[in-house]
Amino acid sequence: MNGPGSELTVRVILVERMGLGCVYEGFGTWRQCRRWIVQISGCVILTEQFAAVQKCLELNRLATIDEVQASFYALESVGFRRATN
Repeated sequence: MNGPGSELTVRVILVERMGLGCVYEGFGTWRQCRRWIVQISGCVILTEQFAAVQKCLELNRLATIDEVQASFYALESVGFRRATN
């Protein structure tokens, strides 16, 4: 993570909680991250929730958003790739 405010560059890691435990990752600006999460999950995440996550990122350099549900197709359609060892 680097850069000021909404132009933070972040690494997004999505971990499958059921099944094989696949890990998908993507890199982009904080704005892109917000757009990806809404796009892949179809859920509405309030501005206040994103503001809290951004503050956590700025303070701790790590933040989590639980319960984002998406298909593998949706992940790949926005540019996420399966992480390799």
